[in-house]
Amino acid sequence: GHAAADRLVLRHQAERLRRELRQRLAAIAVLAAVAPLLGLLGTVLGMIQTFEVIALFGTGNAKAMAGGISVALVTTQSGLVVAIPGLFISRALTRRAGRLESALDEFTLALDRGLKRQAEPAQLEASAP
Repeated sequence: GHAAADRLVLRHQAERLRRELRQRLAAIAVLAAVAPLLGLLGTVLGMIQTFEVIALFGTGNAKAMAGGISVALVTTQSGLVVAIPGLFISRALTRRAGRLESALDEFTLALDRGLKRQAEPAQLEASAP
């Protein structure tokens, strides 16, 4: 009957919504986790650049060394500026998605029960002689 089809559609849509809730959360969490690593990579590259300048000019040329140090500091700062808020946002969104998922589960269950009750009288009528 229609109620069985409706229940199937309900389950399918609920599962689709659940996937959508979780889908982008992983990307946000990964970006927040990777940002400090990219900052660290920049730090290492900046320090390598600084040591190359020291190898060529010695420690007397502060202007030449400043470029590498600047790369190291700016990339570290950028990594942290992305990572710290990213962690908080990721946690907050994960909690919110959990609450929305619970509400979705409750709503789906209530609607499914209603559809099931609606289907039962139709099944009894169909089986009556």
